[in-house]
Amino acid sequence: MSISLRPWWTWTWPALAFAIMIMTMIFGAAGATAAAACVVLIAAVFAAVYHAEVVAHRIGEPFGTSRWS
Repeated sequence: MSISLRPWWTWTWPALAFAIMIMTMIFGAAGATAAAACVVLIAAVFAAVYHAEVVAHRIGEPFGTSRWS
């Protein structure tokens, strides 16, 4: 039985994006917080597309990323 492990960035970036979202609610989005939010948002989008590719591959959808994203 093989265990398929997810790459670390597929769960780290979305969790970090959630933490930054909470931080901007508390402290506001100015300067470094806004820059960090932009970087983490882009990384979280890549993680979402990766998950869509995994789902599409598992169900056999030929154009899965466009459908699941």
